[in-house]
Amino acid sequence: MKLLVIVPTHDRRAFLNDALDSLADQTLQPNKVVIIGNVGPEWERVRMPHADFVCSVDPLGSRLNFVLEHSDSDAFLILCDDDRLKPAYLEKTSEIMRQTGADVVYTDLQWFGDNTRVARAWKPWVTSLTRRSAWAKTSGFWNGPYFDLDFWESCKDAGCKFEVLHEPLFLYRSHQGQSGRTITAKDHEEALARILARHRGMK
Repeated sequence: MKLLVIVPTHDRRAFLNDALDSLADQTLQPNKVVIIGNVGPEWERVRMPHADFVCSVDPLGSRLNFVLEHSDSDAFLILCDDDRLKPAYLEKTSEIMRQTGADVVYTDLQWFGDNTRVARAWKPWVTSLTRRSAWAKTSGFWNGPYFDLDFWESCKDAGCKFEVLHEPLFLYRSHQGQSGRTITAKDHEEALARILARHRGMK
């Protein structure tokens, strides 16, 4: 299984180093790492010799779709620049995907930073291992708030199979710079209403 990891970055280069280190420490290495955002190849790491760079200011959904359109990967993972993975993440999730035939595999979440609680997964996070064929069955990622929620609903609409691994292998950084902490209640409601209107199965 060819594994692609896409790392969107938002001018948080100190955090980006941590994210890349967690990829370099994986017990199962990805075949390709693509960093998308406002960084260039001067950010290629000694421990990440196979990283590519897509320098773009296009909306995030468009950048993700561009990378996937030009990829020959079997499965992909989005790792935001301020998050990390535990070393066994790719090995364990890809094995579940192989054994079960799942299209999407997600895990429990461990917060770190200014919050250290564990969240038991009841839905996929933005960082969830996904077959490229599942993405191909949908209209791709949209350019709007909660793009990941919209994408998972698109996968459900397409009949994709989901599996969960109840281990906190995804490390989610809690910090004041997270965009989700600055969105207004009105923007939140409007974004969820747009997603609701796009998908037949959401309540």
